[in-house]
Amino acid sequence: MIDAGKAEGEWKWLLFSAGLCGAVLLTALGLDRLGVAKEWVLLCYGISYLAGGWDALIDAWDDLKQARLDIHFLMLIVAIGAAGIGAWWEGAALLFLFSLSGALEAMAMARTEREIRSLFRDAPKKAMRVGDDHVVTEVNVDELALGDMIRVLPGALFPIDGKVISGQTSADESMLTGEAIPVDKNRGDGVFGGTLNGWGLVDVEVTRLPSESAHAKIIRLIRTAQASKAPSQRFTDRFGTPYTLGILLMSIAAFCWWHWVGGLPAWGGSESAPSAIYRAMTLLVVCSPCALVISIPSAILSGIAAAAKRGILFRGGIALEKLATIHRLAVDKTGTLTEGEFQIVQIDTFPAG
Repeated sequence: MIDAGKAEGEWKWLLFSAGLCGAVLLTALGLDRLGVAKEWVLLCYGISYLAGGWDALIDAWDDLKQARLDIHFLMLIVAIGAAGIGAWWEGAALLFLFSLSGALEAMAMARTEREIRSLFRDAPKKAMRVGDDHVVTEVNVDELALGDMIRVLPGALFPIDGKVISGQTSADESMLTGEAIPVDKNRGDGVFGGTLNGWGLVDVEVTRLPSESAHAKIIRLIRTAQASKAPSQRFTDRFGTPYTLGILLMSIAAFCWWHWVGGLPAWGGSESAPSAIYRAMTLLVVCSPCALVISIPSAILSGIAAAAKRGILFRGGIALEKLATIHRLAVDKTGTLTEGEFQIVQIDTFPAG
């Protein structure tokens, strides 16, 4: 799993590595078909292995230091085993698909980060603080403290969550609630940072710090959803270590059986004349659940990012997966589904005509 903080700057490098792996892999295949010297073909395969496997190697090493075995380790063993039996093409293709999936996962996480930031890109950075002497000064929002008084002009964004102390107005809270109808605000009513002040000048008492505001909580909610794992992903993570150990032990057992019981030679071999190691590596490749494991994180992250872009917030992968089981959807009121765009539906004149 790629760290969200790394994804923004890392996905381009991962995508380049995956592209290099695929390009050199196709070059090796072409050279082999043209009958070029085997050394050049193997050199291309080696470069493809390095480009596609370096990230998996780093992740596998980090897991090994924590006494864990996961899909990265199994992938590397499969690729090395494929090379050991002469199936360079299969091993390099596996690494290409795995590295491409990692790049796409990092890209999805980076896109999610951009969508999170864009949700409140226009949130005000300054506020008009009213001092004890009633003098108004402009300060950074981060400098505000609980209990401070701020003045918000008509048509301006509320810089922080607070409570109306004086004045009357209405607020457009559609960026939080989805409702386009302005909400009346009188003395004692709460307002939310990032929402739009309507027609009135109001003085507001700060009731929440910027880090605890409603929009800050929404950002944390999206990031928590991004980091949380869907049931299918938790399942694959949970069985990763025992499954990897089981497959490795099965492959070792298959090697021993084919060599000492089946009478096959230990090393070398090909599809037409298999050896014990060839059969064992074939079992290892077939039993590797690579497609399942590499597809789930990318699909979940892409779904969360696409939803965030459209103003839909998920509490995690579990909520996203439950959409597949929904047959009916109930909403609280019609306004939730409207677009907030007014149009003329009827004209009446008085007197008639």
